[in-house]
Amino acid sequence: MEAALTTAHDRRAFRRLGSDEHRISAARIRPAREAAVVDISPQGASIEVSFRLRPGATIDLQIDRPGDRRDLKGRVLRCSVARLSATSVCYRAAVLFDREWPSILSETNAE
Repeated sequence: MEAALTTAHDRRAFRRLGSDEHRISAARIRPAREAAVVDISPQGASIEVSFRLRPGATIDLQIDRPGDRRDLKGRVLRCSVARLSATSVCYRAAVLFDREWPSILSETNAE
């Protein structure tokens, strides 16, 4: 599975879990703005939101998984338009967590 999300030139320290693996049922940028997790690793996440996030901004990302809720602080590395429609804009942002969450890989693989 790792090969599907990485390439020979990829310098990431950890593999990323895609939406078919991470088991995240809901995500919010606190206080109450919905987000969708595209992929996640112990160091950060790629998220989609309906509002612009400013690079350098600090955010609180709340993640819900079966039997678990995590509050993760992070910094927005980049944010750009992912999709446009006649009535909405979808932004994709990269977030670097302040603290690593290394157990996400083992927690997901154990079930």
